Amino acid sequence: MGWRGFARLVRGDVKSVMEEEYIDSAEAAGLSDFRTITRYVLPNAASSIIVYATLTIPTVILWSAGLSFLGMGVQPPKPEWGAILAAGRGEIDSAWWIATFPGLAIMVTVIGFNGLGDGLRDALDPRQVR
Repeated sequence: MGWRGFARLVRGDVKSVMEEEYIDSAEAAGLSDFRTITRYVLPNAASSIIVYATLTIPTVILWSAGLSFLGMGVQPPKPEWGAILAAGRGEIDSAWWIATFPGLAIMVTVIGFNGLGDGLRDALDPRQVR
């Protein structure tokens, strides 16, 4: 369902790269379209695509866990953090760890991917002033 934003980002990045002067120079030098794309367009558009992907993964994890928590996601006996969290909800008084550790795992994973995405954005964004 989230492919539209990804496609819009890729299209915008490729269009902006295609307007650069080095693309005109590559075409004037007689490079084929395939060579121009693989040598110039993809490397210059890859950084924002990688960052977008790493920042989208936490959203997918939260949606999946939320749907499973509500009973509309992955069905038992397949393990899923949201389903484990829902199963442990009734046992909070006697066995608090059943709900606590899956919740912590979701939190650590989401924060980890957000940190990775921010770090990659800082490292790979050529337009950012350092």
